[in-house]
Amino acid sequence: MEGTGRSGRGVSLPFEQLSELARLTELELVPAVSRGDLGFMAWEFAHFNLPYRDPGKVIAWTRRNGAFTVSIRPAALRSPVGETEYVVPSGKVPRAALLWMCTEAKRTASPELHLGDSANAFLRRLGFEIGGVQSKALHRQLRALFGATVEVSQVEQLGEVWRDRQGAFPVSQSYQLYFSSKTGEIVSQEGLFDSTVTISDRLFLSILEHGIPVDAGAWRWINERTKSPMALDLYVFLSSRLYTLKKPTLLPWKYLEQQLGATYTRQRDFQAQVLKNLVPVLQVYPQARISMDPNGNGLWISPSPPAVAPKELS
Repeated sequence: MEGTGRSGRGVSLPFEQLSELARLTELELVPAVSRGDLGFMAWEFAHFNLPYRDPGKVIAWTRRNGAFTVSIRPAALRSPVGETEYVVPSGKVPRAALLWMCTEAKRTASPELHLGDSANAFLRRLGFEIGGVQSKALHRQLRALFGATVEVSQVEQLGEVWRDRQGAFPVSQSYQLYFSSKTGEIVSQEGLFDSTVTISDRLFLSILEHGIPVDAGAWRWINERTKSPMALDLYVFLSSRLYTLKKPTLLPWKYLEQQLGATYTRQRDFQAQVLKNLVPVLQVYPQARISMDPNGNGLWISPSPPAVAPKELS
């Protein structure tokens, strides 16, 4: 297949490049709902992210966003012989699982979700391999996510007084997981092996009332082309923030670092990673109006069309 350059000469494009352009064009022109890619993310996990890597043995993993502070307490993972490991969910897998949980809860209007084929198919559609060497990591991260507890606090000054508000909620009320010892895949067989998770009341209500629309096709495109979860977090965050803006807003680098799940010792390294990871995000969300601050103080974000058009939600 050939394209035509400005000079009028035929320009041959590699098949891989043509395939990339075709997918990007489909993502831009075909509505997410028509592709079967309409997803949702809870507001809390669109504005506060999980760590990129396992933070190790910590009491809680904490992030701050303005007056809000969010802490994620690790799950207690117990082995068949009674040993206990405390794990904070981290990396891409729990992010994908959250996207599946929120999407299923919104679709079914039920907090009780049946994993099995539904979860396996969704994770594959997001670009994950199920089974093999991935099975242990998948099992561990799902247990860490379902067993984690989120604490949210807000301390702010109101005139001459300070207000301190705090609350906590588990990600799940309960869960039951069966995994194949041969393939590592989630097992679900009604009446025998029924892998389920029941989302906590607080999180379920947040999903129903404030769920952020996410294009799962765009999410997968980013996932397949990046190693770090940063680009995924940037995409979900910008999807939830840009269309609600009333005026251009500066996001200082320190604010962004707390917003994302990253931890860097040097700010310039963090800046470089943000700019690098914005490239695939803007390829699938070209309407996003983002620019570098001329003085290097952060990123300017401006009111933009939503990543998922409102008419797709009706």
